Amino acid sequence: MANYTQVVHFDTLLHRYIAEEMPPKSSTRASYMSLIERHIRPAWGTSTLSDMKAAAVNTWLNGLPLAALSKGHIRSLLHKLFDLAQLWEFAELGRNPSS
Repeated sequence: MANYTQVVHFDTLLHRYIAEEMPPKSSTRASYMSLIERHIRPAWGTSTLSDMKAAAVNTWLNGLPLAALSKGHIRSLLHKLFDLAQLWEFAELGRNPSS
């Protein structure tokens, strides 16, 4: 049984994703790194996974001054990251906040 009382920061999840799960194709990798470094890490890096709520993520995402397609890419990446957080037992199984 996993112990979810540990405090895991979103930045920890990002580091593990980059090290273990980042797609190998260079163009995809570059695109994802840009999204992570320009938008996701500055907004959420210091947040704990347990503090990231769907409403806050949605409000932040909708407030970004980006095209709908770019916001969709960020939402998709966040969804993947939260799924991995659950797989790696950084977060309880449940609804993905980026859904």
